[in-house]
Amino acid sequence: MQNNFVQIGVTAVIVLLLVLLCDPFMVLMPPPVAMTVMLLATILVSLFAAFVLKERADDEREALLRLEAGRAAYLLGVGVLMLGILVQGLTLHEVDFWLALSLGVMIVGKLVARLYAESHH
Repeated sequence: MQNNFVQIGVTAVIVLLLVLLCDPFMVLMPPPVAMTVMLLATILVSLFAAFVLKERADDEREALLRLEAGRAAYLLGVGVLMLGILVQGLTLHEVDFWLALSLGVMIVGKLVARLYAESHH
């Protein structure tokens, strides 16, 4: 339970930092503060990744819940990236390289992980 509170807290701070970084005109943050926020966000995302990597399921029910959470997160990520690509493509008539790369890496990564799991099952 304590671990859940830490994960929720880290997630909330990550979201807050990401919102701060989205200030397009840098009205809220001068560049040195933005660099500090990026560093903090990077450290916290790394910490969050450590939480995800050390997750272990004790029984089948927990394993199923973790799989469902992973599936929901993956689909939400793919949906948001695709929405970003559509919005940029339709409004700017160009797509940010990083949006396309992120979506491609997610899709290829999912396929490779699934094929690997099927071949070793």
